[in-house]
Order: sequence, then C-alpha cells, then structure tokens
Amino acid sequence: MELTKQLLNTTSSSSSSSSSSSLSSTLQPSSIHKRQFLSPQSKPHYTQQPFPPYLPPKSFTSKHKKTLILDLDETLVHSALKPFINTNPNFILDIPFENQTQSIYVLIRPYVEEFLLKTSSLFELVVFTASIPEYANPLLNRSDPLRRISHRLFRQHCRSSNNFFIKDLSKIN
Repeated sequence: MELTKQLLNTTSSSSSSSSSSSLSSTLQPSSIHKRQFLSPQSKPHYTQQPFPPYLPPKSFTSKHKKTLILDLDETLVHSALKPFINTNPNFILDIPFENQTQSIYVLIRPYVEEFLLKTSSLFELVVFTASIPEYANPLLNRSDPLRRISHRLFRQHCRSSNNFFIKDLSKIN
C-alpha cells in the first residue's frame, strides 16, 4: 500500500474522516496563500520574483496561446498496480522503484490523442502531476506519441502539506 502511495500521486490518511479533517485544516483561511493585487500606483514589496517560475517564457510560436494545465492520473490515463477486471490495459509499465520493479497497468482515456491534437493547436499544453517522473515520463511518452504536451511538472514541483501534494498554480508564469 505504501508503495502505491509513493508511486502514484497522492497519500492520504487511513480513514476518510481523518483525511477530511486534515484537508479542512489545510484549507483554513489562515493557511491559504492570499494573492495580493497591486494597483497601478503601488509598487511590489520585493524587487524580483520570490520564487523561480516553473515554466520558461513562451516561445514565439506559442506566445499567442493561453496555457492549459492538465492532470495526468484520472484525467488523461487510469492506472493501477493490479490487472483490471474484464479489461486489458493499453500497456504495462515496469517502473524501477526502491531496488525493485513495479508493474503499472495503464488505460489511456478514450480519445486522448485526438484531444491533445486539437487542444495543442489552441493552447500551450502542460501536464502537472503529483506523480514521480520515473512513472509519469514513460507514461506520457506512450500516451502522447506526437509530443503535443509542451511541459511536464512532477511531484518535486508540488508543495507538501499534511501528507498531501498541492499543485501551486501561482508558481507557473
């Protein structure tokens, strides 16, 4: 079970009530980062960004496009550590993890390739997952063979709070 939590994107408490109380304490107003909006006359209280942005500046060809950020698991794919009942996986990934190999059974969501093809003409595509790169990269390489996804962000780009990985979108330029 612990291996599953480490390989895939979330960790949670053993009971849903403790999980929800943990989540609610995380989302208390005092713990949420509030964005400050500056009027044209005011000046920021710092001279440079307080953190480096996760994405490089947009290229000339994507400068006019808005950015669409997608999650990996349960959005583009469904994966499990055990074979699916009554369904064959699209592929099986063997991921080295802590001196052993773990088989991951993967189902690509229907029409993902068509979705990526269409949306990549309209948006700069970014996948932001709380999964580790050793799992997410091979999976994305197989599910996006035309490389329509411009950028990939992983667990190391997440903030950890109360055993949850939080994707902080304010760090994306």
